Amino acid sequence: MKEMWEEESPHLSPHYWDVVYTLLCRGSLDEARKLLKSHPQSGREDFVSLDELLQVAPQGSQEMPSRQLDVWWQSWQADCARRLMDGEFSLLPELETACKILMGDEDTLYELRKLGETWYNYLVTKVTYTRPTIGRQLLAELAEECLSAFGEGEPTALLDDILLAAFR
Repeated sequence: MKEMWEEESPHLSPHYWDVVYTLLCRGSLDEARKLLKSHPQSGREDFVSLDELLQVAPQGSQEMPSRQLDVWWQSWQADCARRLMDGEFSLLPELETACKILMGDEDTLYELRKLGETWYNYLVTKVTYTRPTIGRQLLAELAEECLSAFGEGEPTALLDDILLAAFR
């Protein structure tokens, strides 16, 4: 990923969109914005629209009540969905995919899960975009679901078992 920043024209890299998706999945929205702005078409309306969504994405904090974050999040995701349905990203399927990540589209997140390299990175993505105010008990269930989806029936490693135990 670091090499991408050093390239003169990162958008020409065959990994450009995977890196954008990885940054979005990690919640590294400012870095994703920076990479998207390096695209020569970044001034186009669809790129600007996605940038606006990234710029106003909800950022929770310890001081913000979870209910307030939940309302803000739902409103923001509704705006993402509206823009997608209005066809704002239809010229470039990669921008549609980016918007679907922000919307927490389960199929899209599942399809891209391996970009995160580990099930717990997939968990971060799922929590970030589908349940930002998840409770402890549900987090344990979601962690097990992510491990299952990521490993697809493979035996778990000791680290996986330790992490799952910590979530319980």
